Amino acid sequence: SFICPEGEELKRRNFNKKRQQFEYMASMKTCGRCHLLDQCTRSKTGRSLKR
Repeated sequence: SFICPEGEELKRRNFNKKRQQFEYMASMKTCGRCHLLDQCTRSKTGRSLKR
């Protein structure tokens, strides 16, 4: 897992076989109440990253 700038955990959600990448996401419930949201992501569904 990964940790966002506010200290919340991004949990592994999906695996893209073609690209050999995992997708890690924070819930919108968590991101929606965060004061750093505008600085952290432009997504309407919360922060995610692929590794």
